[in-house]
Amino acid sequence: MLRGRVSDSITYIIGAGVSGLSAAVCLVDKGADVRLYEAAPFAGGRCRSYVDGQLGCELDNGNHLLLGANKEALKLIKHLGVREKFFCPDSGVEFIDIEQGTRWNITPQTFLRSRQMIPDAHVQDYIHSLSLLFSSDHHTVGQRVADSGVLYRRLWNPLTVSLLNTPTMMASATYLRDIMLKLFFGGHKALRPYVPKISWADSLIHPAIEYVQKRGAEIHYNKLVNKIGLHHNRITLLRFADQEIKIREHDKVILAVNPSTAKKLLPDIDMPDQHNAIINVHFYAPKLAEKLREEEKYFWGIVGGDVEWFFVKDQVISSTTSAANEELLALPQEELAKRIWKNLQLSLDIELKIPPYRVLTEKRATFSCTPEMNKIRPDNRTSYQGLILAGDYTNTGLPATIEGAIISGKKAASLVVKG
Repeated sequence: MLRGRVSDSITYIIGAGVSGLSAAVCLVDKGADVRLYEAAPFAGGRCRSYVDGQLGCELDNGNHLLLGANKEALKLIKHLGVREKFFCPDSGVEFIDIEQGTRWNITPQTFLRSRQMIPDAHVQDYIHSLSLLFSSDHHTVGQRVADSGVLYRRLWNPLTVSLLNTPTMMASATYLRDIMLKLFFGGHKALRPYVPKISWADSLIHPAIEYVQKRGAEIHYNKLVNKIGLHHNRITLLRFADQEIKIREHDKVILAVNPSTAKKLLPDIDMPDQHNAIINVHFYAPKLAEKLREEEKYFWGIVGGDVEWFFVKDQVISSTTSAANEELLALPQEELAKRIWKNLQLSLDIELKIPPYRVLTEKRATFSCTPEMNKIRPDNRTSYQGLILAGDYTNTGLPATIEGAIISGKKAASLVVKG
């Protein structure tokens, strides 16, 4: 995936999430000696999956959606040979406004003919939305499109919260604009969704691990770095609870951890320090999930509810609430699950008893994609010789997404190759 080869040095990758694995794949292709160290007992980061003892099935820690516009993610999927592990429906994306009872479907055809896309939207709503095109780095989405009427409720607000995991009145307008332009000018293929058939571990994480291990990479789990040694502007040491690794002059270290952890290890480097929560609720409903999959209904969007998306997995139906507010975060899990199950019943127009469930909340899921935080996103290259950053919080030009993590990992690997 990268040109050139690396020397006989060792590359230590701290963190086996998407960015760390992306870097590892690129480096083993060039014959690098790669050693990954992961603090958790499993790989994947925010794309990790696990077998839940209570529900008795595999769950994704978080729900993610890829589109055809995510070119680097699709390149990696092709490179790993796992394209068949994803559903790629052509029927578009269904949205339901559960407060007003309105349904509509966004397909590549209707997206490219935007006046057919959102029901009840007026020409004036689209005219007001044009100000998004002329946004500057200091603008928020709310400042640019809050006057766009129905479009704000049914397009800009749900898309902003979903894509940027940031409240619309705070979210960066330029980031949303750039994403929308890629989707609009990318043609039909850019809008085609990619959904894992089973889990993100099965579709991406485990194949990446198998790929790098077959090419000589080592992976060590339960290895939390508690200190990075720096001397004369060079990284010299990695310290774990049970081990110290001396970093030689020509070795490289890719720090592929979340920004909070990176800041603790490197306090002099600016990192985004504002974060937003994501709530996922997994409902164990194998019969309903099977029925929906037979209907080729793999996911759908919600407007006017407590969630943004529902995803149909192997045996579960999972919800995602991005940029979760304090009210939802404060609810007891039982009450929260009941509210979200009600959202699902309204969206499917069914009456079913709530099944067993698991609530997973990440209070610091992603950095807050605001104009202020975007200014302090660090580059991959640091001022310390041999030390490189990777992660979706680095300066990729994208919000915290799988695509951004893969791009960051690939950039980090490129810096290793360049020496």
